[in-house]
Amino acid sequence: MPIDAATLTTVICNAFQVKSTQDELQQLERRIRYHASFLGPDGIDEIASLLFIECDEHLRANHELEIDDVKRILSRVQKRVFRFASSGSMIPLNEKIPVAKKTNDVAIAVRTLLDGLNPKDAFILDMYYVQGMTLAEIASLNKVSVSKISRQMKTLLDKLSVQG
Repeated sequence: MPIDAATLTTVICNAFQVKSTQDELQQLERRIRYHASFLGPDGIDEIASLLFIECDEHLRANHELEIDDVKRILSRVQKRVFRFASSGSMIPLNEKIPVAKKTNDVAIAVRTLLDGLNPKDAFILDMYYVQGMTLAEIASLNKVSVSKISRQMKTLLDKLSVQG
């Protein structure tokens, strides 16, 4: 039975005793769905075990795991799974994923992806996925309704999925 983003978020945070607010959990769940969307219908299943392994290794090395650590690890795992899925190779579990020092892997990945969009569309997706703003916050900032931002997001994501 496939795992969903909410279950994976709960399992990771409970298993590794990650302290987080409800908003942070929801943001992580959105990020998991976002990263899994690049990998097809089984995307969450494909990243779940590697995410768990990498979080465990991080915890062993650093003696703590924070919500921001999980987000960075998720980004690296998604890139790794996507790279190997694209090449048709198996994912070697013993290969180390390079750890970013102060860069936000999610921000870099999203900004690279958004290079082909017009600035306004890229800005909306950046606010949601990189800055973690809600649709209501984005709508308020752009002085439009939440439903308009929601429709724009759907259109943009559909456009990106066709390109990918």
